[in-house]
Formats: sequence, structure tokens, C-alpha cells
Amino acid sequence: MKLKKVNVNGKWGLLTEDEREVISPQYDWIGEFKNGIAKVGLGYRVGLVSEKGEIILSPKYIRIWEFRNGFAMVDASWHDNRGLINEKGEEIIPCRYRYIGEPESGFRRVGNDNSFKTNCGLVNSEGKEIVPPKNNNLIDIIDNEMVSVKENDKWKIIDKEGRRLSPHKYDSIEKYNDNFLVYLRNHKFGIMNNRGKEIVSPKYELLRLSKERNFIIVITDNLKYGLIDNNGTECLSPKFDNILIFSKGFLLIKLDDKFGIVNVQGEIIVSPKYDKIWEFQDGIAKVLLKDKYGFINQQGEEIIPPKYDYVWDFCNGFARVALDNKFGFINEVAKEVIEPKYDYIQDFSKDGVAIVKLNKKYGYINEQGVELVTLGKYDSITVFNNGFARIYLNGKHGYINKQGDEVIPPVMC
Repeated sequence: MKLKKVNVNGKWGLLTEDEREVISPQYDWIGEFKNGIAKVGLGYRVGLVSEKGEIILSPKYIRIWEFRNGFAMVDASWHDNRGLINEKGEEIIPCRYRYIGEPESGFRRVGNDNSFKTNCGLVNSEGKEIVPPKNNNLIDIIDNEMVSVKENDKWKIIDKEGRRLSPHKYDSIEKYNDNFLVYLRNHKFGIMNNRGKEIVSPKYELLRLSKERNFIIVITDNLKYGLIDNNGTECLSPKFDNILIFSKGFLLIKLDDKFGIVNVQGEIIVSPKYDKIWEFQDGIAKVLLKDKYGFINQQGEEIIPPKYDYVWDFCNGFARVALDNKFGFINEVAKEVIEPKYDYIQDFSKDGVAIVKLNKKYGYINEQGVELVTLGKYDSITVFNNGFARIYLNGKHGYINKQGDEVIPPVMC
């Protein structure tokens, strides 16, 4: 229903479009309607009317601020006795504060001076004051059910009704993820669930936090390492000499100078037995045991037992391997595709060709191990460039293509 203003003897009211009176002329002014609500004034007081012609709130406040998300701040006096009303005109927060903050997870910070960050209180969504404004209060809103409050250099934890959830006082409390919080009490770290109950007593000396917030590496006072999982449960008891953040979803464990692997749920994938383990790449990891190199998969299975004297990094899908001073190749799934039989090899080029040497003679092989040029045919060769390679024979040079054909025989000096 669209209404229009009418002025009778200096007082304002509202009429329908067909001139029917819905609010008699009684106000000193009527503001514009916004979202179905308009402010009205009488003397120094302000009230509210609806676009349906209903009086929502008789003029009683000195000021009504603009509505935001269904609520508006109101001032009961010139001295900033501020409260909060809803669109029905109901006073949700009584007018006794100087400052009322924006909603945060169902709570609002309140204060009695402009230094509300250090003189701060808290009201819940029903307007109940659960933390009175007090000097040096610090408040951390954890979620819509729980708040931590610092008083006299110690933190306590309360629910949305202001009830203490734990009898203890803490040096610090921090929400770690949606499932649990980390606390410090008596100079030791512990874990509490998302309802403020301690589920791991304060016993850890140090914590290493994960960037993804899905696990915590814990360290005891005797420097033993364990693991807390995503639910705040101690899934790996502190017995290791070290635990290191490793590949995504996996951690490196160390015990008696040997390394193994666990996942972030604390399940041991590889018991500590290797001298070194490299990060997973495409699902496999290089391992070292008694000066021999091999490969494992993410299930901890040895897909190549430690047998090579050395393994180089992968290049263009292949890695060089050395065994008894002979060289070959493995592919990206750690399958030996070219057995170690050459005296020297270079990495495969992007063209899929590698230089090899056997008995002081050079040649080329492709990724299937096929010799493109008979070994010993040339004294020296170069890598391919734009499909061609330079060859040397008896002090002269020429060029071959990738099929091994001499496009220019070695006749040039």
C-alpha cells in the first residue's frame, strides 16, 4: 500500500492514495520510507511507522540510526545511552552503552567509552550481556557458541549465555580449526574440543602447526615428537626423535637416525628404516638404505628395492640410474626401462633422444632403448638441436637426423 503525507495545522499524518486516513496528523515530521519503514518525529523524540500505516514505535528515542540487516542502533539521550532495536521496534539491547559493534557470529561488542577494544563487553544475539564492559578486557569470539575472555592476564572460556565452560584459567586459547582449540596452561600446551572441554591435558612443551590446520606436531619436554589429528586426538604418541612436514598428506618420522613415513591421520605407512627419504613426486619417492637407492610408492611398497649406487633427478620423464659403474634409465613410475649397461649417459632431450657411451664410443638411443646410431661409429657427437646433431669422425664433422641418417656425411673440417 502506497501512502502519502498530509499536513494539518502543522502536524503530519499519512493517507492512502484514495485519501483514507491511516495515521492521523500528530507528528512534527515524517521521513521517507526505506524498506517499508519511516522515521517520525515529535519534539526531540523519534519513532517508527510502517508502510502499512501501523505505528511500530511511538517517539521515544533521541536518535534512531539506519537499519542494517534488520537492526538499528538507538540513542535514548544526548549522552550516547545507546541500544539496539529490531524492525518491530523491540529493544534487543537496552540503552546503556556508548558503543555497539557490528554482529560477529551472533555476538556484539559493547563499550562505555570510545576505547571499546580495551574497555569492552559482549552481548549475545538475544541482547543479554554476558561480559560486562570492563577496563583491559580482551574478547575473542571463537564461534557462535563460545567466547574466550581475558581478565587479569588470564583467559577463561564461556558459552553464549555467559556460563564458564571450564574451571581453569589459561595463558592463551586459540581456535585451531572447526574441531578443536589449542590452549596453554601452566606453561604446557593441551587440546580442548569445540565446546571448551579439555580432551588432551596440558603436557606438550612445543607445537608445530600445519598450514592447512589439519594436524599438529607435538613435542614433549624430553624432546619426543607425536601427532594430533584433525579431530584433536593424539593419534601418534610422542616417541619419535623428530617429525617433519613432508609431502602433501604425509609426514616424515625419525627414530634412531632412521626415517619412515606417516599420514596426517597418524597411520604409519613406512616404519623408520631408511637412511633418507625424498619427497613424493607423482606418487613415488626415492629412498636411501646402506648407500643404495630405491623407490617406494605412497602405500609404502618398495617398487624398486634399494639397489642403485645413485639415482639422478627426473628429466623429461626419465631418471638416470647408476649400478656398478654402469648407467641406465627408469621412467616416472620407477620402472627400469633401460638397464644399466652404458659407461656414460646424458638425460633424454625433449626430442626423446639421449647420448650414450660404451667402450669409449658414443651413440644415440631413444626412449625405448633402441640405438639410433651404431655405437662406435663416430668419435664424438652432440645433442640434437632442431632435429639435427653434429657428428665427428677422423677429425671431420657432419650432421645426422633423429632417425640416424647422415644428412651431411662427416667430410667437413
